[in-house]
Amino acid sequence: MDCCICGPMAAIYRPPRNTICAPCYEGAKAIVASLDDADDDNEQLAAGAHAGVVFKPARGPLINRNNNGSTKGMREVWEHVKDMRSMGEEANERARFLSLGFGPNAAHTDIVLRPGSGPPIPAHKAILAARSEVFRHMLCDEERVKAGPGAGGCVTLPELAHDELELLLGFLYTGTLDLDSTETETGERRLRALLVAADKYDVPLLARVCEARLAVEVGLANALRTLEVADRVGGGGGGKLKERAMAVVVEHAGTVVFSEEYEAFAARNTVLAVEVTRALLLAADNAGAKA
Repeated sequence: MDCCICGPMAAIYRPPRNTICAPCYEGAKAIVASLDDADDDNEQLAAGAHAGVVFKPARGPLINRNNNGSTKGMREVWEHVKDMRSMGEEANERARFLSLGFGPNAAHTDIVLRPGSGPPIPAHKAILAARSEVFRHMLCDEERVKAGPGAGGCVTLPELAHDELELLLGFLYTGTLDLDSTETETGERRLRALLVAADKYDVPLLARVCEARLAVEVGLANALRTLEVADRVGGGGGGKLKERAMAVVVEHAGTVVFSEEYEAFAARNTVLAVEVTRALLLAADNAGAKA
């Protein structure tokens, strides 16, 4: 049977000859069910938020069901996907608009941030103070931060490289993290640095974003590095990330614990190495109990 979705000649088929193969049919059902469940979850979350303030989506329920439990089909799903795409494009446009306020061509800057390496970046005190309580207290000290760049108004952030400071400022101005990929070593390094900076300068939203992205990429190759930075930030957003990294270390204990990387890791983090040992013993006890 030629499928009107995945078949090579689908474009020329017209009703009533359109047919759909079993895999495409099951896939369509799964998409409808998944998006319907997501829509229900979102409505429940919105209904319980902000002490009784109920948010109602502009569109109705994603999938309208009749008494027999059937759905209208894929049309509303496609409309919902288009809505989501439109929302994404709108968010990107908003971020690009807000990003015009910082960078080398920014106007009326009144402070310069100097990274540990690379050229300094001009910024605005008002934005920094509004986004970070730590920056607000730093900038209130008139003895350290003068009237503006021409008067020597400069704050040094030695823990950040130039590219990392650019990403931090981009997030403070736009609320978005302009980091395309975390799969490379550079992307992972930037995320770790930003997570530490978010914890140090009290930017909890950035901490959550970095934690979520790092958690997705945790694997055997970077589990120890991720565990170390998650333990460093502690209550600033590293709790779930630390659990995820520790689980990977325990799962691949035979490879991780006997590696040279772990020797250096244990030398730098003696307390954390004890936690790893306890986690391994606990996992062994649980495996024995199940057996």
